[in-house]
Amino acid sequence: MTKNSEEIKRIENIENLIASDGWRQLLSLKPSFDIFSILGQTLNENQTSRILAYLFDSHESHGMGTSLFDAWMYEVWRHGRGKEHGIDLSKLLTLRHSEVQASAEWATRENRRLDLLFRLRDDNRRTVAVIGVENKHWAEEQDNQIEHYQKELEAAFPGIPKALLFLSPDGRLSETAALDFSECPWHPCSYETLCLALRSIADPEDWELNLFLKSFINYLEGELAGGSQMVLESRKIVQSLYQDPTHRKAIQLIIENCPTWRSLSGRIVNRVEEMVKNCDSDEELKHAKFDVSLYPKREGVRLSEIKFYPKYLDGDGSRPRGRGLWISFMLRATSDKPDIEEDIKVLVAAWCESEAETEIAENLKSEVGLPSRDDEKYAAWSKWNIIWSGKTYELDDLDEKDVGGCAELILDALKKTYTPIKRWIMEE
Repeated sequence: MTKNSEEIKRIENIENLIASDGWRQLLSLKPSFDIFSILGQTLNENQTSRILAYLFDSHESHGMGTSLFDAWMYEVWRHGRGKEHGIDLSKLLTLRHSEVQASAEWATRENRRLDLLFRLRDDNRRTVAVIGVENKHWAEEQDNQIEHYQKELEAAFPGIPKALLFLSPDGRLSETAALDFSECPWHPCSYETLCLALRSIADPEDWELNLFLKSFINYLEGELAGGSQMVLESRKIVQSLYQDPTHRKAIQLIIENCPTWRSLSGRIVNRVEEMVKNCDSDEELKHAKFDVSLYPKREGVRLSEIKFYPKYLDGDGSRPRGRGLWISFMLRATSDKPDIEEDIKVLVAAWCESEAETEIAENLKSEVGLPSRDDEKYAAWSKWNIIWSGKTYELDDLDEKDVGGCAELILDALKKTYTPIKRWIMEE
């Protein structure tokens, strides 16, 4: 078969796929109703954790008491692999607890943030057990993250039973947990267990709570657990289409050529470097050099950040000499799934190793202009502090237009803040 005939055959395969009954069925599917879709709201890890803290706290106004917590622990124990990780959640279920205090973003001694903390208390309000939850949507783990939380929970709550749950869409294993740390064992669990628990305690007579729970379940299943009715139906149709050899080739061709924000990252970096070199209006910026990093780093994982670290000082990169503080110019996706019609935000951020560096970053904000209150939310992870926030760009084609749009965001940030930040760092 000649090259031209191969190309013609590929086009015919795609045309046949589009003309198939299965394709028409996919287009006719309608999503289930939920509040978050109407509001156009995509929840990040911190927002999801705050909702969960409200639902799990037995003192909140929802009136569910400890029923959701008890239901979830049962589902985690029933579906999980506790014995592999030295944890027996069935023992925690037998503890006499009359209330659950739930809090989001529990701070460790190094100011790292555990997404959720449950304190189980008895009738005398004594804490009888503690369970931490690290809520990972799609992001990678930080260095020694889960082991750090295990040891911090043991240090903060000695002498009582405790465990750490690693919550993720697919119930994957943690890469940073300490398997042999018996003082605070860890346990992987999926969003499926959470959805099962939420369904089991829904009260059809409380229509307000039921509406919220149904919407939250639909959101979790559609966005994270991959199990909404629409997703299940579409998966069944796609699997049926995939059995046809010609449709299979067409689907593979579409997947291979599907553009992503990650696939644009190299072109965005090259465009930024080109724009900087041609920036005749700012002599200092024109000669700037950068290190670049992507987060998450793994190929095949949704890209959420492109960070440019300016090399302000020879040998010391983007941090003041002797300081545990790094400056980056960051393109940050505002959703977990950056795609066409999703927003990209430009930020100038400082990674601070200690409270002393955090104080320095706070002082630097006044040099370049304070970020808006809305943009402070981007600093709610790890040790990042937002120094400056700029424009937002809506992805349009995942091609040349978006390469230029994202590069313009970085260039605008550099023109407005690069020189004052450099002068401040040199003085430091």
